[in-house]
Amino acid sequence: MFTFKRGSSPRGRAEPSPRIDADAVIKTDVARQMAPPGKWLPPSDFQSGTASEVGPCPAAIDITGRARYLVYGPYLALAPGRWRATIFLHLCPDAARRPFGVQFGAEPDYTTLDLPFGVPGNHRVDIEHTLREGDAAQIRLWLKKAAFHGHARLIGVSLGPAEAPAPPSVGSDHV
Repeated sequence: MFTFKRGSSPRGRAEPSPRIDADAVIKTDVARQMAPPGKWLPPSDFQSGTASEVGPCPAAIDITGRARYLVYGPYLALAPGRWRATIFLHLCPDAARRPFGVQFGAEPDYTTLDLPFGVPGNHRVDIEHTLREGDAAQIRLWLKKAAFHGHARLIGVSLGPAEAPAPPSVGSDHV
């Protein structure tokens, strides 16, 4: 069963998916069905790497190394107002032992949510942020402390106005 709870926090909520094998990565089409209305952004719309080696976001992101932003982008010009990003990602058991944050916003103003510590598997993060005119919005997956082993996967992101109705929690035995 793959379910997510919806939070009432004005900033958002990050929760693990209960009762799912930590090695089973949610399929993109299942994540899209669970996402609120909005534009779907696949991992290929995001960047990964360091300043010297930037490239498209890989299917599996090796988290080995120093604390850093693992995924960032896509630097979208959005209309001013309140926006919601729903991020679907997967952490292997080793990666789940490291602290992660998800950020949504534009320089220098971001809303940040921490992922539940020590919980491997699929995660859905609902995060809202108010953008000003001229902001280039981005979403960042932040590894907060150095890691010696593990990988994370960005499944995709749904991005839309915060006023859009959110779907109810969904369950599926086929992920």
